[in-house]
Amino acid sequence: MAKTGRNGSRGGGRSSSVPLPLDLGAGAARIELRDALAKSVRTLNLGPTGTVLGPWPQDTITAMGAWLLERIDFVRGHARADEIKWDVCGAVAQARRVINAPSSSQQLAGRCEVCGGDIYAAPTSDIGACRQCERVVTGVAVRRGAMLTAAEDKLVTKRQALAILPSMYGVEVSDTRFRKWVSRGRLAVSGCDVADRVDLFRVADLLDLVHGEVRRSAMRKGASHA
Repeated sequence: MAKTGRNGSRGGGRSSSVPLPLDLGAGAARIELRDALAKSVRTLNLGPTGTVLGPWPQDTITAMGAWLLERIDFVRGHARADEIKWDVCGAVAQARRVINAPSSSQQLAGRCEVCGGDIYAAPTSDIGACRQCERVVTGVAVRRGAMLTAAEDKLVTKRQALAILPSMYGVEVSDTRFRKWVSRGRLAVSGCDVADRVDLFRVADLLDLVHGEVRRSAMRKGASHA
């Protein structure tokens, strides 16, 4: 994630500031793994005149993983074998970290000042603990509030946004709705990740859109019951 001021421009690159600790959760890890597998399948099977290794697998993690495993000897001898290994193994490692993370009954509450690890706590508790150094901390509600407020001025990719909104703010936004907001000019691009060549969006702008739709939906329901 990158941080800019409220008037950040599209031309801005990713900031070098330390990112806010964000629990992207299983959703983001799943997207990352699926994308890594899809990229590897395309690398192996897409030839100048068609497919190289037979029919394409279904666009699922299970199907693409099985497809690659069945062709493991071809993968080992491929010119881009190291790249494929790096992408897939990195995504698998991230998925394992998510699996081993605290249960969904706990929420991220900020970063430990001592070791930099993530602090988690139960939703209704004001006491939490650092996952890394196991230090017990108090004032979780204040910590979480400060974290959420600071996050509003951060810039995120679409993928990050779709994971962050439900995990941190409790709101779900579909990929289709996100793309419609952008195409219709309702959600402005606020920066660019130069390394990955993807657009960045301000969290505060996303929250404004989400909360606006919630208010309009409530008004429509109220009018229908009038």
